[in-house]
Amino acid sequence: MSFHPFSARRTRQALEAGTVTARDEMRYWLVSSLVWLFFFYHSAWIGLQANWFLLYDVLIAVAILWIGLHEAFKANGGEAGREFLRRVVLLGVPLGLVVLAASQALYWASWYVFPLVIDQQSFRDPAFAWQLVNFFLFNGIQIWFWWRLHAHISTLASTDHE
Repeated sequence: MSFHPFSARRTRQALEAGTVTARDEMRYWLVSSLVWLFFFYHSAWIGLQANWFLLYDVLIAVAILWIGLHEAFKANGGEAGREFLRRVVLLGVPLGLVVLAASQALYWASWYVFPLVIDQQSFRDPAFAWQLVNFFLFNGIQIWFWWRLHAHISTLASTDHE
């Protein structure tokens, strides 16, 4: 195992020695994704009220990330798979751009439509309703990302053995 997330020098040495395994690559991607997820939620925390629902949202997002990454790793062939990190990064770019466009479209649509549908008369706590709508929309988009990534990696992995 050549997993050294706190040492760029040791990581570089492992890369030079060719001792970084497919599982190590998955772990590096997981840590990288968790760091970016932390940045996102940390910035959201500053602008939002810190409450139990935000913590729940973070836990669900981490669970989706972990399960999605693990399933993509298995679809690639696990330890025996080839080029996992390369595939995740390269396929993640176009899928990520689609997710970005979809999430922005949904965000702005909900921003303008939300006040027309959910107000003090229809919901006792419109702010909480807004959080719930966004929770399901954006976690659903994250699930969709990992599902599509899994499908593409499965297709690639199936051609590895031909």
